[in-house]
Amino acid sequence: MYRTVFILALSCVMLSGCSTSKEEMLPAGDNTMLELWNGADGGGSTSRQSAAARDTLRRPLTGSETQADAQADRSYSRTQESEITQQFPRLPQPRHGDVPVSPSGRR
Repeated sequence: MYRTVFILALSCVMLSGCSTSKEEMLPAGDNTMLELWNGADGGGSTSRQSAAARDTLRRPLTGSETQADAQADRSYSRTQESEITQQFPRLPQPRHGDVPVSPSGRR
């Protein structure tokens, strides 16, 4: 009984010795989130500016590109028909005389 209490107390003391505060591990810094968003982190070109530049370079898809894209999407999609044909492939037509059931219905 005393041994269990001693081990529990010792482990609590050891774990509390390893703890640190949030400020010690991750200091807040001088900038607010808005300042960081606007590029005050000192990283030079901000990601927001580069995202805006990428958006200006993008063009909308043409009609044929949209149609080709939709067709490519359909070719990868799962349909009931493709699932059934995967699960139950067509069997070859049996030749005459290879019928597994006799005409009388018994084997």
